[in-house]
Amino acid sequence: TATWVRDWTFVYPASIAGRYDQSYGNGPRATPLIAGHFAYTVGFTGKMHCVDIDTVGKDSTGLTWKHELFLDFNGTFMKYGHSSSPLAYQDTVIVQIGGKRVGFVALNALTGDVIWKSPPFVNGYSSPIIINVNGEEQLIGMGAEEVVAVDPRTGKPKWTFPHRNPSRLNVGTPVWGPDNLLFLPSAGEGESRMLKLTSKDGATEVKPVWASREVGLGTANVVRVGDYLYGASGGEGSSVIMAVKAATGEIAWRHKGFANARMTYGDGKFFLLDENGVLALATATPQGLKVHSQAKVAEKPCRGVPALVGTRLYLRDDRSLMAFELKE
Repeated sequence: TATWVRDWTFVYPASIAGRYDQSYGNGPRATPLIAGHFAYTVGFTGKMHCVDIDTVGKDSTGLTWKHELFLDFNGTFMKYGHSSSPLAYQDTVIVQIGGKRVGFVALNALTGDVIWKSPPFVNGYSSPIIINVNGEEQLIGMGAEEVVAVDPRTGKPKWTFPHRNPSRLNVGTPVWGPDNLLFLPSAGEGESRMLKLTSKDGATEVKPVWASREVGLGTANVVRVGDYLYGASGGEGSSVIMAVKAATGEIAWRHKGFANARMTYGDGKFFLLDENGVLALATATPQGLKVHSQAKVAEKPCRGVPALVGTRLYLRDDRSLMAFELKE
């Protein structure tokens, strides 16, 4: 039995009838960003809000600033809803919008004013990351047809590399490794690929390492542990968990039994949550996946990645949020 205390609620209208495809639910899809005492959210229709957590609910809406990402910046229309999560960097919040006018936009975290805009590209459903290439920070984002790198301080272009998905469903987040290997997931008819990056005197050399349609990691998140990538490949009903050697693209093994599972790694183990609401504790090695225990804890569909904070695991389905204490 759980007792829920709602401290405050922030509500705004966002009509999705008619124009959007709700096959995968009506959102929101982007993860809220908490930075300092502000919460930054982007909804299904690209409505972005900054809410002051310290004042919201205390005779105040808490709204500090807002943007209509699709309208204000002529962003790429996303058939299944906007899903790129906002990213904090220094005193800005960076959002991936894509479109004919801009690619990324950096907003002043306190005022919402535009600090810089990067050159345009067609947006995908992926969220951006910041990596460090030989001491140089780069903002990496996957669009529908390419991966784009810019300077996170200025938005100036660093490099691009083709990464086309025929269905424009580049969904997963890129994965950066300590060996300067950048993994770009892609599912369906697209090819997952690995790039090798080196940077010297402000210039970045990008070399393709491998590309494979067989390595269909892309609809769920991918976790790298050591020299291997772990993630779900395939869709509902035909999904497998897969281990792939990062340096070569060689598939070490496939494990059936979970429906397009999302995963979190901690304490040497994986916490798997599949779309049917089955939660499992497992150990994954280059030799195989060993499932220690599993139970159905939520209702279908479950598409959020579990969050591990200390010894507490948080997960959700479309209706409920749950927390599990993992202490022995």
